[in-house]
Amino acid sequence: MSDAGEEKDEEDVEETEPEEEGPDDRPALKSTIAALARQLAVLHASSNVVLKTPGSTKVYKCRREVVATWSPPFESLMTKTAEETEVEIDAPPELLEDALRFMLQGRLPSLQSDQSGNLSDRHSLLSFADRWQLEDLKSTYGEMMMARERLSAQNAASYLQLGLKHSVANISLAAADILGESIDVKSGAVAHVIALDAACMQAILASDALHVEDEAESLQLIQRWAAVDKQQRLHDVPGLLAQVRLSLCSFQSLIDLVSNLSKDPWQEVDAKRLSSKVRKVVDEKLAAVTSDRMRHFTKLPDPDEEQKLAATLQASKNLYAV
Repeated sequence: MSDAGEEKDEEDVEETEPEEEGPDDRPALKSTIAALARQLAVLHASSNVVLKTPGSTKVYKCRREVVATWSPPFESLMTKTAEETEVEIDAPPELLEDALRFMLQGRLPSLQSDQSGNLSDRHSLLSFADRWQLEDLKSTYGEMMMARERLSAQNAASYLQLGLKHSVANISLAAADILGESIDVKSGAVAHVIALDAACMQAILASDALHVEDEAESLQLIQRWAAVDKQQRLHDVPGLLAQVRLSLCSFQSLIDLVSNLSKDPWQEVDAKRLSSKVRKVVDEKLAAVTSDRMRHFTKLPDPDEEQKLAATLQASKNLYAV
């Protein structure tokens, strides 16, 4: 090879040596940062409403149209304040901030580890979410609660009360199932549930997990609940009775129920309406139709006994008329 060729090769090597250090990424990085800055500027410019809370200097810039999609109350608020650039939310600033973080980023704060004090106070974000009908927030928060502290017969009552108070369906349904499974009407192990209020009792009676083998036991459970305080509780009995799955009851249980509507605890029940409902249920049962969903533990009435009464009822339906 000639000297000229060698010199050319050396020049080529010298020219390409800097490439071993890698390309200079700074121009591309600067370009990316500039693009992000432009996007942020666009987002900032598109914010057309500021949310704030009383007594706080913190403000939260949002897009009015986005806020309106969160729930009907927020939609109503954005419509009412369409001409305003600042909208005040009556809530502690930390609650609004937590709710906004979830609505915008899908993230919730960690649950408090302190187990002292009132359960509802420790979960005040649920109260805010319920007030503003933020259903996704409530559901997600409920899952976090139950993942952190497993439901048991010992804590289910508190969870049920909390779930019903703030309309958190996943909490109240799960807690009602736990409490429903924990009872035993035959042995009298019901003290922990008959101490609860009517709303809790109604949720427990509505549960598929209610631990009754004979649906008539749910009627006995209502009687025991009402007996705790007849003066205060009798007016809630009709609502509880509505949760009893009458088509799972035996013919005899239905006849006994209608025959005793003038006695405790059934005096507040609309006798005419219930009798009409029972007559319809009896007719369905005579036609071998069970309109109610089976509970997990319920067994249908003894077929031989049912057949005997069915023959009698077919001949004379006035046995179950008022």
